Amino acid sequence: MTSGCKQQQCIGHFCTLATQRIISSSANAAAGRMNIHAQINEKQGCINVTDHHKIQLGCSHKWMNNEEEELFCACSGDLCNKDLNTASASKSSPKSGILL
Repeated sequence: MTSGCKQQQCIGHFCTLATQRIISSSANAAAGRMNIHAQINEKQGCINVTDHHKIQLGCSHKWMNNEEEELFCACSGDLCNKDLNTASASKSSPKSGILL
């Protein structure tokens, strides 16, 4: 099997998915309302390791100051990092997080 991690496609490696949601708000005093904006960033990648025991499969979820949310997933299987549902369901272990 050949392995590759090009153009956010992970084949033959452990795959990663990281998402970040930043929530910001601004007050509009004239209209008497609050505007809330959410920005979502997503990045897919690969981890090529020789010792697979150093990788912990699954996802971790972190909130910071109720303004920023981060999800980090590690999965095993070709293209398992294509979206959050697939990454979190792909052969995940009971514990969550990425260990290196």
